[in-house]
Amino acid sequence: DSVVMIEQTSKIGEEIFIYHPVKSRENMITEGEDFAKGSIIASKGALLTSAKIGVLASAGISRVKIFKPMTFSLISTGDEIIPITQELIDCKIRDTNSHLLQALYAPLGATISKIIIKDDLNDLIKAIGEGLATSDIIIISGGSSVGYRDYTEKAILHYTDDIFIKGIALKPGKPTMAGYLNGQLILGLPGNPMAAYVALSKVFLDGVYDAFNVKKRAKIFARAKINFPSAAGRATVMPIKLEESDTGYLATPLFYKSGLIGILSKADGYTIISESEEGIPKDTLLEVFPL
Repeated sequence: DSVVMIEQTSKIGEEIFIYHPVKSRENMITEGEDFAKGSIIASKGALLTSAKIGVLASAGISRVKIFKPMTFSLISTGDEIIPITQELIDCKIRDTNSHLLQALYAPLGATISKIIIKDDLNDLIKAIGEGLATSDIIIISGGSSVGYRDYTEKAILHYTDDIFIKGIALKPGKPTMAGYLNGQLILGLPGNPMAAYVALSKVFLDGVYDAFNVKKRAKIFARAKINFPSAAGRATVMPIKLEESDTGYLATPLFYKSGLIGILSKADGYTIISESEEGIPKDTLLEVFPL
């Protein structure tokens, strides 16, 4: 009624010598011990991670009902934007955002098209139209601010006047907008990489996961290692570096200039400072969203 591992035995002639004692039923798995008949393996809203797919396979389940994957079109705007494979000349900027955002929404579906266009209203209108013909979600990076060459709002209004988000009280990320047309969503995101990342995550992805009843990732809490400031009046996203201590995680703020992308690779996550706070005192317990 038990099993001994072979490396704890030896065979001499016709006799087997056992060098390790075992209890009754040790090293044995009984029928139904892993999953009993009728037990839940994966519930609605579960992300099909590699681990869950392995468990489903072990139960002989080859097909499950899923939410239809979304399709996306990505439009990067700006006279200065070039593909990442091109050499930087004449004050150009590599198209960072399309790769950043594509990796962020990848668990939800596939990219149908990705295009870089100049700051031209007609070109943007055409690109949105092509996206609407093929995709569920059209994401526009850049052109959502208030500059004279920021055409996102005008281009969205060409197709729908249902712009239900026009600016959010979040720094960075304020010039974020969203329009709705016949079941399709047009998102206008800031050109600042950190702002675009946070806006897509907080405005769009969190909403999708709530709608699909997806279980949220475990929260991470950390105490501020130092005092750090914040401007009141608008919620502020602060990148955080985490370190372990005897009492849990400590969070150190990573200050950065708008438009810099390197902060995303240095930070372990970010916290959101309330619009009513003028700073964070040392030892304050913070919720940290992993990057």
